[in-house]
Amino acid sequence: MGRYAKAARKGNAGRFLAPRSTAGIRMRAALFASATAKRAMLRMVDDTASDIALPDYPALTAH
Repeated sequence: MGRYAKAARKGNAGRFLAPRSTAGIRMRAALFASATAKRAMLRMVDDTASDIALPDYPALTAH
């Protein structure tokens, strides 16, 4: 479980997604409007999300 928590802690977007000021909200909106910034953000999210391998588990219910 520690490995999964480590991946989650690696990418903290708290202040970016919930800015405290009007200027922060405007800056976030401008970044979301930029195609270059959008690609960079998606690349970072993809790197974090694909860093974890989830094993397959057999069905727990009888058929």
